[in-house]
Amino acid sequence: MNAKRIVLLMGCLTVFTLWAGDTTGEENQEIKRLFALIEEHFYTCPDQGIQYVYELEAEAGRQGDAHWQAYAKAKRVEYYYPMFDHDSIFAAARDAEEFARRHKEYHYLFLVQQTLIQRYTNEGRFALGLDKARTMLGESRTLGSQEDHARAVAAMANLYKHLGRYAEAIEGHRESLRLLAAAGKGPEEPLALENYREVAMACLCLHQYDQALLYADSMRIAIARMEADGISDDSESLFIAEYLTTEAHTAQGDLDSAALALVRMDRLYSPGYPQSFLFLQLQARANFLRAKGEYAGAYAANEELLALADRLKITKEIPQLLRDKAGILRLLGRTAEALPFLEEAFDRQKANDTATHNRQLDELHTLYHVDQIETRAREDALRLRFSRKLALALGLILALSLVILCLIVWQVRRIRAKNQGLVRRIRQQERLMTELEACQAEIRRLRVQLAAHEPEPPIDEAGALYARLRQLMADSQPYTDPAFNWKGLVALLDSNERALRNALKTHLDLTVSEYLTLLRLDHAQRLLTDTDYTIEAIGADSGFGSRNTFYRLFREYYGLTPYEFRKTKGVMND
Repeated sequence: MNAKRIVLLMGCLTVFTLWAGDTTGEENQEIKRLFALIEEHFYTCPDQGIQYVYELEAEAGRQGDAHWQAYAKAKRVEYYYPMFDHDSIFAAARDAEEFARRHKEYHYLFLVQQTLIQRYTNEGRFALGLDKARTMLGESRTLGSQEDHARAVAAMANLYKHLGRYAEAIEGHRESLRLLAAAGKGPEEPLALENYREVAMACLCLHQYDQALLYADSMRIAIARMEADGISDDSESLFIAEYLTTEAHTAQGDLDSAALALVRMDRLYSPGYPQSFLFLQLQARANFLRAKGEYAGAYAANEELLALADRLKITKEIPQLLRDKAGILRLLGRTAEALPFLEEAFDRQKANDTATHNRQLDELHTLYHVDQIETRAREDALRLRFSRKLALALGLILALSLVILCLIVWQVRRIRAKNQGLVRRIRQQERLMTELEACQAEIRRLRVQLAAHEPEPPIDEAGALYARLRQLMADSQPYTDPAFNWKGLVALLDSNERALRNALKTHLDLTVSEYLTLLRLDHAQRLLTDTDYTIEAIGADSGFGSRNTFYRLFREYYGLTPYEFRKTKGVMND
């Protein structure tokens, strides 16, 4: 009888094990599916990729899988990295770092710290970046992981590069490569590729063009190895390798090789790349055309660079671009026009240096006070231990301490009461600001509808012109062409700028530019509501020249991004 019971029990356990294995397999398949979707969409369509990241984080949390949760949190930090209009990256980084430390997912901890250091350096906040890099180095040494230590050394080297200490940056990245090799990691590792890229960039700054070409070739080899292993299709890194090759050959005077590299770079470029890639492309073309003696083309490329730098707020590059512009003007024989740009370059450089100096002083001041607070905390701890030993003999001191403590408690309560009133006023103000923004957004929506659906105007000269304008916009929709502007509108209406401006001012109280923008936004709103086109396609079909412009204007007029607007309408195909 006992034998039968044992056999029955073993059978039940076997069935349960098979069932649990199947369930775990299904759960793992779901994580693998979401991971594959992230790899497919994260870099080509970030807004869609980040949705899969959130789904993966939720699924991993449901399964209690800390590894994939840490991965998703690190991906969120990477998503926010190129966005300079808010501080979401810092909140995401704090969450990711705390989670990785708590669950000992140190690989993702160092990935997040490295991304954060790069963000600090890109913003010129070198003191904060240096403090984070020191923390990263200390933790990697404590853990004894050569791979993680290699990542920390690379982060420190990146700081040196941004500080203009290129020789030290090169040595740091080479040390990182040596640590990776000692850890058994080959050139197909993403960190190895990153080191090759940064060394090539630093060599370019030091005019070591042969070395720059050598490391650009190392990048290509690493990318080929990664693709052969099925790790990734890193066309962005290949684009940077061609940029480095173009710049090095141009500086060496090998214009035939530079021309070939420039063609390859142009073929690789995609509008989905970050705007900084367009900056590199224009920079390489301007330098190449100037070296080739095609000064008119170099001047046009320089103008585009200046406009892009101003739009992206890359203030540190503007002084050099202005000096380049002055140099091209002199080569074109327009010396008199060059002087104002040289003066502006000097003023911009002076302003940049002052801003950088003040920012660094503020950061150092903050770090100094943090150190002071920590020092005081240690001193207070020592004094507390000493006072405990003498507590029995120093009754009077204890009594005085109690009085002081009572005073402190009373003061804290008084301050807390005052702060509560302040918090209530702040919250009330925030609520009023939210209501005001909602009203402004509603006004903008009404203006869009008014621009498209206003009743027929009275019959006078301005009214007749406005009626023709409305009919033209309704029939042919010329505003869907990004290049269409007020000049084209005047030509289509066979009128003049003054009459057109007067008609729009009289009937809509709008400028021509505002009118075209409102028509494009109204067109985009209809497409977002009625179609499942991608947001990028809708922006282009509506006449917006770039994705960033479309997002910025749509959010400004509607109070939502296109993605959020579509989500409220229940259309989630993007």
